[in-house]
Amino acid sequence: MVGCGPTFTELQSFIKEHASSNDPILLLGEAGVGKEIAARSIHLNSSRRNHPFLVVDCSLYYEGELERELFGEEKEGQESRRGILEFSSRGSCYLANIEELGPSVQERLYNYLDTGYLQRVGSKQPVSSKVRLILSSDKDLEGFAHGGLFLRPLFESIHKETFSMDPLRQHPEDIRPFIRQLTQLFKAENKWNEGTIEIAQETWAALEAYPWPGNYDELKTEFLRLMKAGVKTVTPNTLSPEIAHHWEGCMTEPGIRQVVEEIEGYIKEFQLMMKLDLEYGSSLLNPQSWDLSFKDYSRVSL
Repeated sequence: MVGCGPTFTELQSFIKEHASSNDPILLLGEAGVGKEIAARSIHLNSSRRNHPFLVVDCSLYYEGELERELFGEEKEGQESRRGILEFSSRGSCYLANIEELGPSVQERLYNYLDTGYLQRVGSKQPVSSKVRLILSSDKDLEGFAHGGLFLRPLFESIHKETFSMDPLRQHPEDIRPFIRQLTQLFKAENKWNEGTIEIAQETWAALEAYPWPGNYDELKTEFLRLMKAGVKTVTPNTLSPEIAHHWEGCMTEPGIRQVVEEIEGYIKEFQLMMKLDLEYGSSLLNPQSWDLSFKDYSRVSL
């Protein structure tokens, strides 16, 4: 994790404060903001760092399938199968997109947090586990709970230690350190011997102005594309069309604003003349009838 702004500093403080705890943590934020990286950082800063860190995307499983994967299964005449939460008992388990959990899985998860014991599918025998849960969602999880789509007691159990991660567009100062680290890793992993990757100053401005709807994931994809293509000097013209066009719009915006302001000025002037004409009629068309010594125009307003 790299950064240089207050958003990054706040996240680092949260990680250091909660890494040593065993309580569940809830990470909220748009897709691509780095929730999994933050979860991994929490694990690596804890005493569990030498034990498993397992990642489960809850949106990729059917409910019954996910229930067996997480909690294990027992069938008569077959060997018992441990689930992910039992296997990673001394480590951490990161559950992404938990709004996708079905009612049965939610109930089992709440029972584990409430009692400290798991129940395999097909068994009533409690199984002890000390796994540390880190959960995440890019949805309004409290709204889901309020609407009955997410188990309220489970939400109350996991939201006590919550961190909302801001989208990249709200802290563009972290774009530069992220890209510098990304390029260094790419060069090291691919044994890049073609010199440095130059980024023009205008390119930095274009990258910091773009809203990045996909956040860090989109930024990473963009620069991996450029580096794999062998681009040595990154200019606005080498960026993806949507980023380049957005920058062109930013560059032309001041000129467009000036034209709009001039047009608005002409409109206001025309409206004023129309008001004056309605108030004083044809006398405006005859300069000889103007009384310049005194005239009350205070009644005329736009």
